[in-house]
Amino acid sequence: MSVIQWGPLDDLCTLEESLDKLLEVPITHRWRGMALATGQPRVEIFETDHVIIVRAEVPGLDLRDIDIRATGRSLTIKGVVKEERGSAARMYYRRELRYGSFARSLMLPAEVQGDQLKTTYESGILEICVPIGRRPDAGVPRAD
Repeated sequence: MSVIQWGPLDDLCTLEESLDKLLEVPITHRWRGMALATGQPRVEIFETDHVIIVRAEVPGLDLRDIDIRATGRSLTIKGVVKEERGSAARMYYRRELRYGSFARSLMLPAEVQGDQLKTTYESGILEICVPIGRRPDAGVPRAD
């Protein structure tokens, strides 16, 4: 059996290496754009009277270019953000807009009635109203 020497500064070196890796990417890209970096739009999901509302950020698209599918308790949003074709002489100073395909699958708290989805799209926000079908926790009192 070999003996490995440990020094009190070893842990600090490991911490320093971890911080260096963390700080390689600007904070704004790391936190605020986390969902976009993975190709997934940011969402919020909430419930009102017998309807689950899913809101997703999908700027620059037309509603007919977005594919929405619902089965069981799953809701999937897919689409493609096409890059604007302009002059070949463009010289960019910064490019942060994301182009290409995206997909986001969400697990909802209740069965989805997929044929009864209602969608609206305004100012880059897709809103999907999902009528609630059978709840998996039917008969179990909710803790409020």
